[in-house]
Amino acid sequence: RLRTTFDARVTMKEAFKFADTVLIQGVQSIVDIINKPGILNGDFADIEAAFRNGGDAFIGTGQGHGEEAVRDATQQALQNPLLKLDPERPPANVIVSVSANWDHLELSGLQSGLNLINGHYQASVPISLCAVDDPELHDKVLVTVLATGCKEQQPFPKHIHGKVGPSPFLIGVASVFD
Repeated sequence: RLRTTFDARVTMKEAFKFADTVLIQGVQSIVDIINKPGILNGDFADIEAAFRNGGDAFIGTGQGHGEEAVRDATQQALQNPLLKLDPERPPANVIVSVSANWDHLELSGLQSGLNLINGHYQASVPISLCAVDDPELHDKVLVTVLATGCKEQQPFPKHIHGKVGPSPFLIGVASVFD
């Protein structure tokens, strides 16, 4: 994924710094879904269910400020090159996490972000919304989009390293370099 995202002259350090930032934000968002109280709570079972049937997982993160914070953060997350999906491999599940100070977030702002999500994915893809209340964010909104269950077009060889199917580590490494 990094190879197709950046210009050929980008350094390894710059490319991996970008990937690290997205992964750190994504993992933090998953931890927040599980651990922080929310208006719409998610938990470990929701995350586990999204990953249950395998396939690749893609993640995009974004942040916004002010009146259009949710819309801006959602657009950033959907345009994140690490979330770019192959139309031939739609996700089986999508989890959207919106972290904000809910005392200051208007319903219309949340709706504009959700409209972008709904327009981005096929109608048959189930979308779960998790809303994390974080008063420390003030006017900032963080959106994470996690698309899971994107199936490979061609099956992996049955036996790699004595196991059926590929190593999860190898899948992660391979999808970073696609």
